[in-house]
Amino acid sequence: MTVRNLRGSDDPAVVDFVDLRRDDRKHSTPRPLIAEGRLCVRQLAASRLSVRTVLVRRDLADEVDSWFGNAVEVIAADPADLRSITGFHFHRGMLASAERPAVRSIEELSEAAPPWCLAPWGVADRENLGVIIRTAAAFGGRRLIISGATADPWARRTVRTSMANVFGCDFHRTNLGGLRRLATSGFRLVAMTTHDATPLPGLRSDGRPIVCLVGEEGRGLPVDVIDICHDRIVIPISADVDSLNVGVAAGIAMHHLATGQTGHRFRSGPEPVPPTPPEAPTPPTPTPPEV
Repeated sequence: MTVRNLRGSDDPAVVDFVDLRRDDRKHSTPRPLIAEGRLCVRQLAASRLSVRTVLVRRDLADEVDSWFGNAVEVIAADPADLRSITGFHFHRGMLASAERPAVRSIEELSEAAPPWCLAPWGVADRENLGVIIRTAAAFGGRRLIISGATADPWARRTVRTSMANVFGCDFHRTNLGGLRRLATSGFRLVAMTTHDATPLPGLRSDGRPIVCLVGEEGRGLPVDVIDICHDRIVIPISADVDSLNVGVAAGIAMHHLATGQTGHRFRSGPEPVPPTPPEAPTPPTPTPPEV
């Protein structure tokens, strides 16, 4: 058993969780990865990441402790203590912190050569990035390329919006030079843009691994990024609709890439139960003639 009670709101063991809303401010100093709520904390316990501390509501302590074994100290606190530490009315019942995984190089992506991957280039909104990560994982795309302007994939809001799928993803940070190296080393770079683009259904595999780039909502991809790409694609939509949310657009593109590039079979629900054939009617019993 590794559960202990909180030793006051200034307990040094819970410093990772102090004033969590600080992460929502621009230019805040990155803290360790924070998982909040039952789903994210349980997924973190089962992940490859190195967990630092767990802070839970007192009545949940034994359950959460069973997820982590003896590897991590679980600190039990009252709801009022959780509010005092985090800086807001925290109602999810549990928090955990972990070491941030290292961001990988673009050369490591070249070595892995996945059939396709997504590059949310400069997507600065953390919740949009979380949606993209969740969708990428759903379609088997667990390697993503990010730029220096892309939101922090390990920020609290990104982790929460990704529904913990970020724990199983690798991120490769690069710049224009790295994109150029990919473009000349066997990768096919595809830009999502509305300018001079081919409708998405027309994108077909030519055997090269595909990097699909999506830009920040509203501004899209920079011209110098588009110029590096081999192809431009657009999702056809109704003429009276201006655009799609970047997370939705990326999801549509990733579904096309995953089903067209990898042949992966995705879960679509339980197999239908075949109908029971009707029983043959019982022939009527003949009535003996009266005598």
